[in-house]
Amino acid sequence: MQVERIDAYRWRVPRQGGMRTEGLIFADADLMRDLEGDDSIQQVANVAHLPGIVGPAIAMPDIHWGYGFPIGGVAAFDEHEGVVSPGGVGYDINCGVRLLTVPLTVSELRPRLRELLDALFATIPSGVGASRSDVRLQLRDLNRVLREGGRIYKTRFIMRYYDNVDFRRRINAGLNRMELFNALARHLFYARRGENWERDLEQQLQRASALLILGNACVLWNAVRLSEMAADFKRIGLQFTPEDFRHVSTYAFEHIVPYGQYFFNLRRKDHEDAFTRAKGL
Repeated sequence: MQVERIDAYRWRVPRQGGMRTEGLIFADADLMRDLEGDDSIQQVANVAHLPGIVGPAIAMPDIHWGYGFPIGGVAAFDEHEGVVSPGGVGYDINCGVRLLTVPLTVSELRPRLRELLDALFATIPSGVGASRSDVRLQLRDLNRVLREGGRIYKTRFIMRYYDNVDFRRRINAGLNRMELFNALARHLFYARRGENWERDLEQQLQRASALLILGNACVLWNAVRLSEMAADFKRIGLQFTPEDFRHVSTYAFEHIVPYGQYFFNLRRKDHEDAFTRAKGL
């Protein structure tokens, strides 16, 4: 990835390809040398592709590889055309990211925006060693909250499960889907019989991520083939509806040989459409 030096502490990622704006990295020369070969600079360019971005895609001096954005990434988006991505940096670390909806319009909030920001800053812990004066729990209190709160949540869940038929069906459908995906993962993870021997957490996460990517590839393969089968059935007079597809699983694996080779072109329009339909299965 090409990077141009602006001054001692600013670096530009030039706009190219589908980038809607340029990237801007705040770092010194030593830090930029440390970033050589790191994917975080590519992630700055990736952020610059997002719809509605306003100004450059920025990375602060703590930049390092993240989930979608780089860690340390900053971007502003237009309120009408831009995206909303609370999981841009990552879903696992949960760095205080929240997405809330309120029954207020922008015109109602704008006159009191400064008061709102001051109230949020005063209420939400932030910074190194942040703490709240209104909530102080000893370890035994925290354990009690988790224990008794868990019982209350579990009781409410069970009551809702038995009382609400639609909710019960959704839960069972979700469980069935996960069981099918786990069965696919066990089928693919044949080399070590499904065992993860790495002691290092990062290596464990890499192996799990690789397995997830491979599993998703199989799901995509199935979606493409199911779409082709549906088209063949339609040509001979058999009709399929979206409701019919809801009863077909894309997690089937009996026909997939773990050491086989499979090829298809995702750029083909019919394959892209099949992938879009697979999201609802």
